[in-house]
Amino acid sequence: MSNLFIEVTIEDYIHKYCALNIDVDIYNEICLEEEQADFRTQRLFFDPSFQRIYGAWNPKGKSKYIKSVFMDTTYTPIVLTKIRKGDQKENLMYSCLDGQHRTTVVAEFINNKFGINTEMDFGKGSRKYKNTFFRDLSVKDKRRFLKSKIIIHIVETNRPHEDVFININDGASLNAQEKRNAIQCYMARWSRKCYDAYKDNVLERISGVRSKLERMSGHEYVSKVYLSLINQLLLNNPDERNFVSLDNVGLDSLYNRDQKINNKVTDYIYGDYLPSLIAVANNLRKNKNQVIKKADLWVFMVLHSLFTLEENLEYSDISQDFSSVDFWNFSCELSNKLSSKSRLKQAIIEKKYADGIIDAIKYGVLSATYFHINVSRPHVGQSSKSVFNEIREAIDGDVYKAIKQYQAEKLRKKIAAA
Repeated sequence: MSNLFIEVTIEDYIHKYCALNIDVDIYNEICLEEEQADFRTQRLFFDPSFQRIYGAWNPKGKSKYIKSVFMDTTYTPIVLTKIRKGDQKENLMYSCLDGQHRTTVVAEFINNKFGINTEMDFGKGSRKYKNTFFRDLSVKDKRRFLKSKIIIHIVETNRPHEDVFININDGASLNAQEKRNAIQCYMARWSRKCYDAYKDNVLERISGVRSKLERMSGHEYVSKVYLSLINQLLLNNPDERNFVSLDNVGLDSLYNRDQKINNKVTDYIYGDYLPSLIAVANNLRKNKNQVIKKADLWVFMVLHSLFTLEENLEYSDISQDFSSVDFWNFSCELSNKLSSKSRLKQAIIEKKYADGIIDAIKYGVLSATYFHINVSRPHVGQSSKSVFNEIREAIDGDVYKAIKQYQAEKLRKKIAAA
């Protein structure tokens, strides 16, 4: 493996390493070219396997980086590797292994996609820039920016690019899911497919997931759902349910080139489970902009997967007008009942502990079996088992029958109130 570190001006960066297709007139002005309107300026290829999700930088972060370019204080290199000639498409010459945000922000600024809000001093007193686009800069400031330099690190290697990417970031800020995403395997591609399809209409509405989407929490969530279902449902082993901890060890085992995938479960999650949540998310959004609570979502997932994959039923088997929102409301009511019931049990345990009847160890053991505590921690194997068993017991092992009883009870209350 060979490494080449070079300093390039922003002007040269736009000419040789541009991250985006920018306006051709701007490109021609900067690079002194006479390209036509259909000319594509992008030179970098961003493999989704090797990137954090773009969008993690807010306007303040973008302004801060542009200021660092102006002031020649960018010290972290942008890591590229040459695309083999036979694999090149259009003008793409390099694959970006590290630096998507930095390269894209520079191109976006030059392409007048955002303005900077910062203060800079070039030796003649401080000057404020308020929502200043590249086109708004003075000629002198434009030239100063274009002559500023960034560091390019070009890697030439025969090793798999995902290995290089992980080594570059090992010990840095990559989280476990971002490293898993770099592995060339079915689960990485499938989780990206789920994210692309359901980011805006489902994943960004789930509490505990929505705040970290740019760090691949959505990819991790669907992977956890898959890992849970292939173990706890009676699919591969009709005689036994398994409950595993949804931790990095378990998730890492899925992101393996040789890992056998249960297509029935991946198809269910992508084509049934996540689509069912679209109407739920929209309904909650309309109701005081509520989000999907993870505790309620876990109950919904258990019930929905049992109903669909084990009982082999559809909403229309309940009634023609039964919907995912109706299923969600049923799940939430069951969740609330179980939580209320378990809080009463917990109160008894707490009183026994306060009265000295049980010690701290016994208190901890007993508390770990209660639904209202475990429902927020179903990623732990024993907790997942407790939650699942309490749900199954509450519905007497039959989702269809429980829903019909739920509907009958609602109708009875409606008639009684009339």
